[in-house]
Amino acid sequence: MYSKFTLEKNGIVVFDKNIDKSKKGIEFFLEMYKGIKIDDNNIVITGSKDVEYLPLNIPFDKVMF
Repeated sequence: MYSKFTLEKNGIVVFDKNIDKSKKGIEFFLEMYKGIKIDDNNIVITGSKDVEYLPLNIPFDKVMF
């Protein structure tokens, strides 16, 4: 199993990032992300405080609009 963040504009992928991977069937992996928000000039993916890399900040300058 893997998690991937994909951002599309008018049906065209403008950003694509593999976030994590896990063995098949790990339930926590399916529910560890809690939300996506905009904060200053970043897309912020929030989730469980037990996940080392969250919150994940993706700067707008890395995204092609």
